Amino acid sequence: MLPYQTRVFESTLQVTQARARLRDAVEPEPRPRHAPTERTFEGVLEGDTFRIRRIVRGRSSFRPELHGRIEATPTDRARAVVSFRLHPIVVAFMAVWLGITFMLVLTATQEAVATGEMRFLRHTGAMFALGFLMPLIGFAIEARKAARFLEEVFAVRAS
Repeated sequence: MLPYQTRVFESTLQVTQARARLRDAVEPEPRPRHAPTERTFEGVLEGDTFRIRRIVRGRSSFRPELHGRIEATPTDRARAVVSFRLHPIVVAFMAVWLGITFMLVLTATQEAVATGEMRFLRHTGAMFALGFLMPLIGFAIEARKAARFLEEVFAVRAS
Protein backbone atom coordinates (compact mmCIF):
# COMPACT_ATOMS: atom_id res chain seq x y z
CA MET A 1 0.00 0.00 0.00
CA LEU A 2 2.83 2.44 0.77
CA PRO A 3 5.10 3.25 -2.18
CA TYR A 4 8.12 1.12 -2.98
CA GLN A 5 9.80 0.28 -6.26
CA THR A 6 12.90 -1.42 -7.61
CA ARG A 7 14.50 -0.17 -10.81
CA VAL A 8 17.39 -1.42 -12.91
CA PHE A 9 19.67 1.07 -14.64
CA GLU A 10 21.70 -0.42 -17.53
CA SER A 11 24.78 1.75 -17.90
CA THR A 12 27.07 2.37 -20.85
CA LEU A 13 29.94 2.64 -18.34
CA GLN A 14 32.16 -0.02 -16.81
CA VAL A 15 31.64 -0.79 -13.11
CA THR A 16 34.68 1.20 -11.95
CA GLN A 17 33.58 4.23 -13.99
CA ALA A 18 30.00 4.03 -12.69
CA ARG A 19 31.22 3.73 -9.10
CA ALA A 20 33.55 6.73 -9.53
CA ARG A 21 30.83 8.88 -11.11
CA LEU A 22 28.41 8.06 -8.29
CA ARG A 23 31.07 8.83 -5.68
CA ASP A 24 31.75 12.20 -7.36
CA ALA A 25 28.04 13.07 -7.53
CA VAL A 26 27.06 12.15 -3.94
CA GLU A 27 27.92 14.19 -0.84
CA PRO A 28 29.35 11.79 1.77
CA GLU A 29 27.65 11.42 5.14
CA PRO A 30 27.83 12.60 7.81
CA ARG A 31 27.79 16.26 6.90
CA PRO A 32 26.58 19.25 8.91
CA ARG A 33 22.83 19.71 8.47
CA HIS A 34 22.91 23.06 6.67
CA ALA A 35 26.42 22.97 5.22
CA PRO A 36 26.42 24.30 1.66
CA THR A 37 27.10 21.79 -1.10
CA GLU A 38 26.93 21.73 -4.88
CA ARG A 39 25.72 18.14 -4.89
CA THR A 40 22.05 17.24 -4.93
CA PHE A 41 22.32 13.83 -3.21
CA GLU A 42 23.96 12.64 -0.02
CA GLY A 43 24.64 9.23 1.37
CA VAL A 44 26.98 6.34 1.98
CA LEU A 45 28.85 4.38 -0.68
CA GLU A 46 30.57 1.17 0.39
CA GLY A 47 32.16 -0.88 -2.37
CA ASP A 48 29.44 -1.71 -4.88
CA THR A 49 26.53 -0.80 -2.59
CA PHE A 50 25.07 2.58 -1.76
CA ARG A 51 22.39 4.30 0.35
CA ILE A 52 21.56 7.81 -0.85
CA ARG A 53 18.78 10.41 -0.75
CA ARG A 54 18.17 13.80 -2.34
CA ILE A 55 19.26 16.86 -0.37
CA VAL A 56 16.34 19.22 0.24
CA ARG A 57 16.28 22.56 2.03
CA GLY A 58 13.05 22.05 3.92
CA ARG A 59 11.32 18.84 4.85
CA SER A 60 10.17 16.21 2.40
CA SER A 61 9.11 13.14 4.30
CA PHE A 62 8.12 11.33 1.13
CA ARG A 63 11.46 11.52 -0.67
CA PRO A 64 12.71 8.00 -1.24
CA GLU A 65 15.84 6.51 0.19
CA LEU A 66 17.73 4.74 -2.57
CA HIS A 67 19.40 1.45 -1.65
CA GLY A 68 21.35 -0.04 -4.50
CA ARG A 69 24.23 -2.07 -5.77
CA ILE A 70 26.35 -1.80 -8.88
CA GLU A 71 27.12 -5.05 -10.66
CA ALA A 72 28.84 -6.08 -13.87
CA THR A 73 26.86 -7.34 -16.84
CA PRO A 74 28.09 -10.12 -19.17
CA THR A 75 29.16 -7.36 -21.61
CA ASP A 76 31.40 -5.82 -18.92
CA ARG A 77 29.10 -2.83 -18.42
CA ALA A 78 27.59 -1.61 -15.16
CA ARG A 79 24.10 -2.35 -14.00
CA ALA A 80 22.64 -0.62 -10.95
CA VAL A 81 19.78 -2.34 -9.14
CA VAL A 82 18.13 0.26 -6.93
CA SER A 83 15.21 0.05 -4.52
CA PHE A 84 13.33 3.26 -3.80
CA ARG A 85 11.68 3.21 -0.38
CA LEU A 86 10.34 5.52 2.26
CA HIS A 87 12.20 6.04 5.52
CA PRO A 88 11.05 3.44 8.11
CA ILE A 89 9.82 6.15 10.50
CA VAL A 90 7.64 7.62 7.75
CA VAL A 91 6.25 4.16 6.98
CA ALA A 92 5.45 3.59 10.66
CA PHE A 93 3.82 7.02 11.04
CA MET A 94 1.71 6.58 7.90
CA ALA A 95 0.64 3.08 8.97
CA VAL A 96 -0.56 4.45 12.32
CA TRP A 97 -2.25 7.43 10.60
CA LEU A 98 -4.04 5.24 8.07
CA GLY A 99 -5.05 2.71 10.75
CA ILE A 100 -6.54 5.35 13.03
CA THR A 101 -8.31 7.23 10.25
CA PHE A 102 -9.66 3.97 8.81
CA MET A 103 -11.16 3.10 12.20
CA LEU A 104 -12.66 6.62 12.34
CA VAL A 105 -14.15 6.13 8.86
CA LEU A 106 -15.76 2.88 10.03
CA THR A 107 -17.17 4.61 13.09
CA ALA A 108 -18.40 7.54 10.98
CA THR A 109 -20.03 5.14 8.53
CA GLN A 110 -21.94 3.47 11.35
CA GLU A 111 -23.02 6.89 12.62
CA ALA A 112 -24.07 7.99 9.13
CA VAL A 113 -26.17 4.86 8.66
CA ALA A 114 -27.79 5.27 12.08
CA THR A 115 -28.44 9.03 12.04
CA GLY A 116 -28.07 10.18 8.44
CA GLU A 117 -25.40 12.71 9.51
CA MET A 118 -22.62 12.70 6.93
CA ARG A 119 -20.30 15.48 8.18
CA PHE A 120 -18.14 13.22 10.37
CA LEU A 121 -17.87 10.69 7.53
CA ARG A 122 -16.78 13.37 5.04
CA HIS A 123 -14.11 14.70 7.42
CA THR A 124 -12.68 11.33 8.36
CA GLY A 125 -12.87 10.16 4.74
CA ALA A 126 -10.88 13.22 3.68
CA MET A 127 -8.27 12.55 6.39
CA PHE A 128 -7.90 8.96 5.21
CA ALA A 129 -7.73 9.96 1.53
CA LEU A 130 -5.06 12.60 2.22
CA GLY A 131 -3.03 10.13 4.27
CA PHE A 132 -3.27 7.64 1.43
CA LEU A 133 -2.58 10.02 -1.48
CA MET A 134 0.15 12.26 0.00
CA PRO A 135 2.80 9.50 0.21
CA LEU A 136 1.88 8.16 -3.23
CA ILE A 137 2.08 11.53 -4.96
CA GLY A 138 5.06 12.87 -2.99
CA PHE A 139 7.00 9.64 -3.45
CA ALA A 140 6.27 9.52 -7.20
CA ILE A 141 7.50 13.08 -7.72
CA GLU A 142 10.67 12.52 -5.70
CA ALA A 143 11.34 9.07 -7.22
CA ARG A 144 11.19 10.59 -10.71
CA LYS A 145 13.84 13.19 -9.72
CA ALA A 146 16.05 10.47 -8.23
CA ALA A 147 15.69 8.26 -11.31
CA ARG A 148 16.73 11.14 -13.60
CA PHE A 149 19.77 11.72 -11.37
CA LEU A 150 20.78 8.05 -11.56
CA GLU A 151 20.23 7.92 -15.33
CA GLU A 152 22.60 10.86 -15.71
CA VAL A 153 25.23 9.52 -13.30
CA PHE A 154 25.22 6.02 -14.81
CA ALA A 155 25.02 7.28 -18.42
CA VAL A 156 21.99 5.13 -19.10
CA ARG A 157 21.43 4.55 -22.78
CA ALA A 158 18.15 5.77 -24.21
CA SER A 159 15.71 2.98 -24.96
